Amino acid sequence: MTDPWARPANGQPPPPFPAGEPTKELPQGYPPPEHYPPAPPSSDDGGPPPAKASFFKRMFRDPLSIALVVIIVLALVPAGVVGGELYARHRANDLVATATACVVQDGATASFGNGLFLPQYFSDDYDNISISTAGNQIRQAKGMKAEIIVRDVRHEDTADSKGTIGSLEANITWTTDGIRQTLQGSIADLAQQFKAAVDDALNRIPLIGSIFGDRISAETLAKSITIDNVTTDKSAGTVVVAFNFSKLSKGTVTVKPVVANQALSLQVGDIEIGGQPIPREVLQDGLSAAVEKLTNNYPLGIKATSVAVTDTGVLAQFATKDAPIPVERADGCFAGL
Repeated sequence: MTDPWARPANGQPPPPFPAGEPTKELPQGYPPPEHYPPAPPSSDDGGPPPAKASFFKRMFRDPLSIALVVIIVLALVPAGVVGGELYARHRANDLVATATACVVQDGATASFGNGLFLPQYFSDDYDNISISTAGNQIRQAKGMKAEIIVRDVRHEDTADSKGTIGSLEANITWTTDGIRQTLQGSIADLAQQFKAAVDDALNRIPLIGSIFGDRISAETLAKSITIDNVTTDKSAGTVVVAFNFSKLSKGTVTVKPVVANQALSLQVGDIEIGGQPIPREVLQDGLSAAVEKLTNNYPLGIKATSVAVTDTGVLAQFATKDAPIPVERADGCFAGL
């Protein structure tokens, strides 16, 4: 019996079935059947299978997932509080430092201490604020540096104030070189007093006084005065200022810093010009006015409480209590608080 599927001997494919000739059945079992996975069961009503549960529903059915979410939340809450604390503290430090820098006309830094800041912010009651100035100057007084402690600040906006400062204590140091620079810059204001002192000294010298006495103007004198150096005598509590007139004649003024009527003042001691003693009254009023202008016109009712002479300069304490914080129209330096 021949194989109906065998290729002819001549290698040519068999001709197609003639038209009208019935097709021959394929042998049973050829080709082999293909195997497919069983169809998924359908719902009883023949509809689509039910949709899967949402991600959050499936996640919260898992106890491990719930525990993980709780841990993440507990970790984020403290992180948020810490971030808020750091930002609020940094912002408050900047505001206080900016206000201080405006008042003293020098750089300043501020810190709200080690306690938490946010509780103080929400209660509008602040305490233990420390402030330091850069030490270049306090207004026109060169070489001055302030270390300030502020306590019990209560913030409450009214028409006339932004609250009150329970207490403020400031330690102010004034270096000898800073005193020298400050006096040199104040010569023009003291020129009239120095003229009176020079005229007095010249009039005490025979012939010289008759020639030059009362002939040197205050303006000319101011341009010729140079402050050479400033030294201190801690034991005596005095400051000695050495100066010269166009390097032709030298002089010294000895002063004693004191607190009088809650203000810093200078008591003039000995004055010598060209070896001649000069009455201290000649410079007393002028020096007192200059010091008052430099150190006694601080805001918040700050007054001098004590002063001492050190090896390197002068140390003064200033303080105020229950001081109202001025509004912007009264003092623009406090506008940002």
